[in-house]
Amino acid sequence: MHRLAFSTRARLHDRAKVKWLRRLGLWTGGSVLLAGAFVGLTNWTVLASAGGHIYLSTNLIPEEPVAIVLGSSPYLDGHKNPFFERRMD
Repeated sequence: MHRLAFSTRARLHDRAKVKWLRRLGLWTGGSVLLAGAFVGLTNWTVLASAGGHIYLSTNLIPEEPVAIVLGSSPYLDGHKNPFFERRMD
């Protein structure tokens, strides 16, 4: 009689484990899909709003009186930075 109770209890435990794993898989899959949709929507929004402002060649950039140069400093260790100078030309 104890053996039957143990067997039934083990099956119930296995069913609970399967149910828990199924829920975990659904939550994980749903989270991955939601994150992917968020990244895709964000990327699309940035590309759509930047339309007409992305240039594949520096020759296509219209001339403006002011520019922002990212990733460079005019002076490096108190001396002129040649990389910055070349970017300004």
